[in-house]
Amino acid sequence: MIGRFSSSGQAESVKRVLDQLVDAVNVEITDGTIDVGEPTDRYSDAMLALLQALSIYDIEPAELEQFGYDMSVSVNGSDLVLRTDETNVLAYLKVLLNKGARVEVFSAHRQPYPEGDASGGPTTTKDS
Repeated sequence: MIGRFSSSGQAESVKRVLDQLVDAVNVEITDGTIDVGEPTDRYSDAMLALLQALSIYDIEPAELEQFGYDMSVSVNGSDLVLRTDETNVLAYLKVLLNKGARVEVFSAHRQPYPEGDASGGPTTTKDS
């Protein structure tokens, strides 16, 4: 998934938002507030406060576990590049759209990266 922004600063800012969400969800997975595979129907007080602080109002509680999946998020110029083997990426998509990205979603396993694409092709390393 590639989120294209109007500037590299905007892409970096959205990466920081995603990093905050990933960190918060990992804390909640560790403390048992979120149980991966058992979607919750409620936000914790801490998660609700974070979502409000980030001005994100459309991620449902059951979607939060997606931020605990194995994903790689990096910035290349004004592009934010998300790589994963998961197909359940709606929470990430919502953040990118909410923050003003033009989004391209495709399978790097079945589709070649576009010629000259700044994403650099598939990788197996975790950047975040």
